[in-house]
Amino acid sequence: MPIPRPLAQAVALLLVASSLAPAWAQVAAPAPAAPGATADETAVKAKFAAAIKLHKAGKFDEALPLFRELVQATQSPNARLYVGLCLQQLGKNSEAYKEMAQTVKEASLHGDPKYDQTRDAAQAELAVLNVRVGKLVVTLPETPPGLVVNVDGAPIAERDLGGSLVLEPGGHRVEASATGLTPVTREVTLEGGETRTVTIAFSKPEQVAARPEPVPEPASRATMRLAAFTALGVGGAGLVIFGVTGLMARGKYNSLKTACGDAHCTDPKYAGDVDSGKSLQTVANVGLVIGAVGLASGAALFYFGSRKDAPRAAATPLPGGGYVTYAATF
Repeated sequence: MPIPRPLAQAVALLLVASSLAPAWAQVAAPAPAAPGATADETAVKAKFAAAIKLHKAGKFDEALPLFRELVQATQSPNARLYVGLCLQQLGKNSEAYKEMAQTVKEASLHGDPKYDQTRDAAQAELAVLNVRVGKLVVTLPETPPGLVVNVDGAPIAERDLGGSLVLEPGGHRVEASATGLTPVTREVTLEGGETRTVTIAFSKPEQVAARPEPVPEPASRATMRLAAFTALGVGGAGLVIFGVTGLMARGKYNSLKTACGDAHCTDPKYAGDVDSGKSLQTVANVGLVIGAVGLASGAALFYFGSRKDAPRAAATPLPGGGYVTYAATF
C-alpha cells in the first residue's frame, strides 16, 4: 500500500532531524580561556559561552544578537551556524537557510578539519529547511538600462537575477522598472519546498495618438457661406423695405379713395399724393423682388457651402473676355 505523500514527507523530516541532532550538538564548544590569552580572546570566549548557555536554555531571541556579534568579530563558522539555528527556532526559515548556506561555504573554504562537523551540521539543517522555504527565480530576456527589480519592496542585485531567492512560503510581489519602459508587476505564491520562475518582459509605453490638426476648409466653401449670409441679409432688408413702403403706399391709396371715391383723382391738388403713392408702390415691389431673390440665393449658397462635395467655380480668362465654369456633384 503506497504511503500518502504528506506522511512520507513527515517521515523524511523526522529521519533528517534525528540524524542532525548529534551533528550540531558535537560542534566544538569554546574552551576556557588559556593562561596568557589576550583580553579580546577572553571576552570572545566568554561571550560565546554565554550565547551557548542562552541557546541551550531555549532563549533564542537573546542568544541571536550575541552570535551575530561573534560572527562580526571572529568570522567563525561555528558562530554563524548558531545564528542559523536561532533563526530556525524563531521561525525565520528563509534567513536561517541563508545563514546555513553561508556556513557550509565558509567552513569548506576554511580548510581546518575542526570545522568539518560544522559544515556537516549546516548541510543537515539545509536539508530540513529546504522543505520549509520557497525559492523564486526572477529572469529577464534582456537587461535594459536603468533596471530596478524589487521583491516585496527589497531591491534585488543584478548578479542575483536568474538565481534562487530563498523566501518564506506565501504571497510575494515582484516589481521591475527600467528607463523608458512600462513598469511590470507580478504576484506569485510560493509553497514550502517549491521553486517558481517569474520572467519579466518589458514593453514600451503606448504612444498617445496625437490629435489630428483640423483640416482647413477649402476657400471656395468659406467664400460661398460668406456670400450666403450676405445674400440672406440683403433678402431680409428687401422684405423689410417691402413691408414698410407697402404699408405707406396702402395708406396713400386709402386716403385718395376717401377723397375721390372709386373714380380716378383728377384734381391737381391730389397730384402729389398720387405720385407719392406710385413711388412707394414701386419701391415696395422692388423690395419684394430683392427679398425673394436674396433669400433664395442665400439658402442655395449656404446649402452648397456646407457640403463637402461643394460645387466648384473657376474663371478662365480668354483673349477679349473669359468664361466661368461651375461644377457640382449630385
